[in-house]
Amino acid sequence: MNKHLEKIKKATEPLRQEIINHKIYSAINDVNDLKVFMQYHIFAVWDFMSLLKALQNNLTCTSVPWFPKGSADTRHLINEIVVGEESDVDSFGNRKSHFELYLDFPDSISIFKYYLERHIEVDGDQHSHLALQMTANLCGTDDKSWKEAEQATIESLQKRIDLWDGAHRQIINRATAVGTNSSLVEILPP
Repeated sequence: MNKHLEKIKKATEPLRQEIINHKIYSAINDVNDLKVFMQYHIFAVWDFMSLLKALQNNLTCTSVPWFPKGSADTRHLINEIVVGEESDVDSFGNRKSHFELYLDFPDSISIFKYYLERHIEVDGDQHSHLALQMTANLCGTDDKSWKEAEQATIESLQKRIDLWDGAHRQIINRATAVGTNSSLVEILPP
């Protein structure tokens, strides 16, 4: 792996671990807690799609007339992620964006579980590698660009922690007011 990517990975590992082990996951004890979590999580989904489309608009050609823009490798990487995010499949094999898939289960835990499993599979196996390669391509040998990439990564992970903290507070406040004990934790990945 690129030495700069390794440096970013090392610098962000504590934040990544804080997200992976966040107390929000163990606070989800019933369907209403899950709904609170989803009210927060949908913003992470929407934010990711907005970021992805901004990258596509800035690093590929999305206007008419079409002309090649930027690196062919970067265009390929971005468009590969866009295809996966905008036209994946639901549990029945129907084409849907991850955002649409997310919106299909106001009361269905099984659809939400499929969404999480599918998203982890696609992002962990494919998109994360594409994103790392794209970052390496874009930053190249420019130390300033690598420093900016590291800072942006740290800030985005901290924002995710802040989002999870807010969801956790709301769930705890709701649980305190309602007093629930049932558990749905087993449906959510760590």
